[in-house]
Amino acid sequence: GYAITAWFIYIISSKIQFESVKETLASANLALWLGLGLPCMFIAYVLRITCWWLMLRALNVGTRWSHTAGPFMASIALNNLLPFRAGDAVRAFAFSNQLGTRSSQVLGTILIQRLQDTLTLLLLLAIGLKASAIINIPHDLTANIYIISILALSATAGIILLAKPAASCIGYLKKRFARFESPLEKLGAFVDSLKILRNIKVLLPLSILGILSWSAEGGIYWASAEALGIEIPWSIALVSLALSTLSTLIPSSPGYVGTFHFFCSLSLELTGVDATSALAYAVLVHALLWAASTLVGLFYWNKSSRLERSLASATES
Repeated sequence: GYAITAWFIYIISSKIQFESVKETLASANLALWLGLGLPCMFIAYVLRITCWWLMLRALNVGTRWSHTAGPFMASIALNNLLPFRAGDAVRAFAFSNQLGTRSSQVLGTILIQRLQDTLTLLLLLAIGLKASAIINIPHDLTANIYIISILALSATAGIILLAKPAASCIGYLKKRFARFESPLEKLGAFVDSLKILRNIKVLLPLSILGILSWSAEGGIYWASAEALGIEIPWSIALVSLALSTLSTLIPSSPGYVGTFHFFCSLSLELTGVDATSALAYAVLVHALLWAASTLVGLFYWNKSSRLERSLASATES
């Protein structure tokens, strides 16, 4: 991961002067950046948390919305700071008791959320490209986008088609091999959580909320461009959002340094923006996305840890 990050940083540094980037950032309208960007980010995360809450509710998990917000933001913060998306594992295993469900079920909802996010971003990318004729995506990048699309659609179709037979198979194995009942029970709960993709009454609102949440996050990209005096239509902001976020699928250092900045700046360079301004734009976008979500998530993580220690002390006494 770190080698890939270093490679992308090398590519970026080979075509710009960092002093020029610093000068461009110094001229940014930070009040505009924060004044427009933070509300968009707040709306995006409220909608995204609501998506996850609805998934849990669909599995008959009676947790409150407020009880899902903390674990969600904590996982985002830890993903920003730790490798291998460790925050997702923490969300599943450290907060399952608070959520009132099994860790395997939480893992299932996280998998569905990842697939939903990928498909939504691909849709917004297509809409953005269609609405704006000024971007000409390189052939290699187009090929990779097609590959991601095929993989995401195949995974979704596979889950829809195989979840029910897999559940029946696990039920049979539980009866046949009683000594493996515990691991099979956990596997069964994971597979059972995937039934959300077969429920159109749940899937429709999830899809709408997903589109709205990512569109709102596109406002951060638009605000960052405006703060630097770069005028871009919302369609370009959506293209930038999609390319930047999909780039986080590439293994890299925690916080997606390098990979995110390369593709975020590339999205503007393809419209004719100079490399220096494009990188300054990428730095602003990443700074707001990373810092705000990390601070909120760590605040909850610290609060949750202190509460657990207090409860443990009270129990011991």
